Amino acid sequence: MKLCLAISVLFAVVFTITGPIVQFFPLFLSETGLSSQQISWAMSFVALSKIFSTFFVAFFIDRSPKPHFFLAAAAGFTALIWLCISVFDIEGLWLVGLTLAYSLFWSSAVPLCEGFSVRVCRLRPDIDYGRMRLFGSAAFVISGFMCGLLIEKFGINIFPYYIVFWCAIIISWSFFMPNIYKLERQSHLELPSANMDVIKSLLSNKDFLFVIFGAGIMHAGHALLFQVGAIDWVASGFEKWHIPLFFSIGVMAEIFIFRFSSHLEKNFSTSGFFIIAGIASFIRWFGMAQNPSFELIICLQLLHGFTFGILHLGCIRYFKANLRSGTLGAAQLIYGGVLWGVVMIPAAFISGYFHEHYGLKAYYAMSLLALVGTGIIFLANNLVQKNKKPIEQFCK
Repeated sequence: MKLCLAISVLFAVVFTITGPIVQFFPLFLSETGLSSQQISWAMSFVALSKIFSTFFVAFFIDRSPKPHFFLAAAAGFTALIWLCISVFDIEGLWLVGLTLAYSLFWSSAVPLCEGFSVRVCRLRPDIDYGRMRLFGSAAFVISGFMCGLLIEKFGINIFPYYIVFWCAIIISWSFFMPNIYKLERQSHLELPSANMDVIKSLLSNKDFLFVIFGAGIMHAGHALLFQVGAIDWVASGFEKWHIPLFFSIGVMAEIFIFRFSSHLEKNFSTSGFFIIAGIASFIRWFGMAQNPSFELIICLQLLHGFTFGILHLGCIRYFKANLRSGTLGAAQLIYGGVLWGVVMIPAAFISGYFHEHYGLKAYYAMSLLALVGTGIIFLANNLVQKNKKPIEQFCK
């Protein structure tokens, strides 16, 4: 089996689950009786699990001879938990607790896929990572529509069975995966070892911390959207199949930005990337507070290409320009943990509290966080030249 095909299919099946979970999991929690504050607890558990799983995969699982067996186990336990939720009709705080159990297993799936793809690209330099990853993005969109249509026809209780079905597909596919470890040994490639000294040096770099925590705070607005976006859209009268449509618009905008990233890098500086992301984030979350119409939601979701895509590209460019090449892997590891975990946990609690008490006005707080995060990023001394202001370096 060709390595490119194996990883492409793996991305597709994993994101076939990830897409519906992002889009419909909060709605599932809401329709089983959980309040906004309880949903924020559940989503904070998801964020916590991402910190744990990212480090666990990076330092242990991804170095094992047969990491695809861990993927099969993660999918198996995820299916078991969701089957229990469905069969025993679990509700309330028990459901919140099981969210932690499921997310601890499932959150390792995407880092494992990324680890597989990086190792395959080392084995076969001619393989394009972007082409493999696009299968995941496409599956995210298509599966969201499929799940939305099923929920529209059979109700929200079909959601757990949908997850269980695709977990079974992942388990089956994982046993067809090539033994990457064996291929690396045959090609005389050594696996990188975990180096805690590199981690410590990065955590003592104030400029690096300003950038990643600033980016995390800018990104925090997504916590509210992921928690209550689907719930608010249904409450506003939109059909359930509109939910994957709205999310897919954001994903397509993100793909577009990544596709033309090299062109953007030629015309905008790293500072320019962060300024664009900050302005777009403020506009997006301010607009979401206005109980937007169908057309306005489409426009606001298109800004996802800037609120996440441009922000992400800006961070990666900063790392490449200001950090030693040997520390880039660790830098991205810490960055991912901060972006999706460390900042998202308090953001989940804060957004849940504000939404329960103020409804859509909670997005005003998210727009404020976007400005605060942008300001923190520009506290980094090595982001701009000493004799120039950020706005002067907006374009190259």
